[in-house]
Amino acid sequence: MKIGEIVVAVMGIRLDSQSVAEILHIAVGKESRGKGYGRRLIELVVQEEVLTGLSAETDCDAVGFYQR
Repeated sequence: MKIGEIVVAVMGIRLDSQSVAEILHIAVGKESRGKGYGRRLIELVVQEEVLTGLSAETDCDAVGFYQR
């Protein structure tokens, strides 16, 4: 995801089926965190790929992000 010419967030996914995907990684730049860019990136991917399901394997530190 870019804001102007600056990349603020990136995400990689694997499509498990035609409408289900797994988030492999997601990163938001340190200066851009807490501004909703990660959430918006997920929303855009779900919309663009017309996903009905999305999963992610994560560690304890990121559980809150995915729950929101």
